[in-house]
Amino acid sequence: MGGSSFIQLDLGQLQVTNEFSWHGCPEKDASAVHIDVLHAEILGVNMLVGINGCIGKPMIQEGQGLEVYVRRSLRDVFRKVPTFSLEVVVGLLHGMMSDKEYKVIVDCLYMNLYEQPVLPPSFRGKKSESEDTMRLLVDKVNTNSQILLSRTVTIVSVVVNKALLELCNGIQEESPLALIAIEGLWVSYRMTSFLETDLYLTIPKFSILDIRPVTKPEMRLMLGSSTDTSKQAPLENFPFLKKNSFGNAYSEGNLDMDIPVATMFVLDYRWRKESQSFVLRVQQPRVLVVPDFLLAVVEFFVPALRTITGREETMDPKNDPISKNNSIVLSGSIHRQSEDVIVLSPSRQLVADALGVDDYTYDGCGNTIRLVEETDGKGPHSGRSQPIIVIGRSKRLRFVNVKIENGSLLRKYTYLGNDSSYSVSKEDDVDIILDTLSSDKEEENTASIHETSDISNISSSLESDQSTLRSFTFETQV
Repeated sequence: MGGSSFIQLDLGQLQVTNEFSWHGCPEKDASAVHIDVLHAEILGVNMLVGINGCIGKPMIQEGQGLEVYVRRSLRDVFRKVPTFSLEVVVGLLHGMMSDKEYKVIVDCLYMNLYEQPVLPPSFRGKKSESEDTMRLLVDKVNTNSQILLSRTVTIVSVVVNKALLELCNGIQEESPLALIAIEGLWVSYRMTSFLETDLYLTIPKFSILDIRPVTKPEMRLMLGSSTDTSKQAPLENFPFLKKNSFGNAYSEGNLDMDIPVATMFVLDYRWRKESQSFVLRVQQPRVLVVPDFLLAVVEFFVPALRTITGREETMDPKNDPISKNNSIVLSGSIHRQSEDVIVLSPSRQLVADALGVDDYTYDGCGNTIRLVEETDGKGPHSGRSQPIIVIGRSKRLRFVNVKIENGSLLRKYTYLGNDSSYSVSKEDDVDIILDTLSSDKEEENTASIHETSDISNISSSLESDQSTLRSFTFETQV
């Protein structure tokens, strides 16, 4: 694919051992089996995806017990063991993948697997069609003879003790979507030179959780065993709020191996020339259907669906109204103002609603914030009241070392989410200057600051000079 997007695979430390051994009988016995066993252990494996020339964060958060066993029979006259056997064992694998990373991975696999081979021209020269046909017939006869004389068996198996995959929208994990958890996965695929195929799949525990921040704890388990309904992980155990604790919390809280649980998913498939059999068992599943979550997951794996639903256009950063109007979005706990004067209005807002940050400090560094009310009807929010300052749910914003002009607009044009608050205080070197309205209007604004409602608690302290407001705190709870 293009040079701007790429996949970087880091195998970390690879330990490889090789062992040859005889089984069954002494070496000189014709029935003795000589086996070559190759054991590879991978320590510190990781994978990174580069998007637009910038490499992303490691996708594998934790990996333990990654082992590969390759067994080959070097001598097996009576065909007692498989000709070739590959076994992959995974102890614990915890990965995180965004929608952009998923798209790059799929594109890389598609281009590498389906790329048309470019072969050099034949150096043997042109030959007649009859000679080519005769050679093909001879090769086919030789191949069929070898198949009849030598029966080969190949087995590929995968064992996964525990695997966790987090899905999120965005490269910076700012929008967690879902968690897919598998425990005790066992897959075995067997094929022979006689075109016999066996496929066995067992998944004792499989679950899909909705880890979006707005989802209630009792509504998180979308798919899982019925025994997991009363053991759903609380919100604080999820990695976007408490890093490096989810793996233990999930294994200890949700996956209790002491309680006997019926195997959730079993698949047996056998194919022979004369018969085929297919067995599928799903035992005691628990399914919760939430349309918006289901649509979001489908759009994650099928990005083309976003053009139909219109989400691709709404999620385009170019169409983000906050970035369009150059609003100030507080992404950290401390924000320092660099400009001498910043003008805030409904067209350019101050937003404090970042994921994982509850307390914000706006340090004006001795500069000025000017609040402007759009009344000319030319702005994008004309005709309706839009906030100038937006404080999200359970967020607290504190102003320090700043002068706020037109402070009478502060209360009117500040949007507060549930259990959120903001504060300005003289002790924090905050100087609030009211606008130049009439003195009666200023008295009304001053008196209104002391009002208390069922959803708000307001405390204020005013100087004798009506043109300067010393400090006040506005807080709301629901």
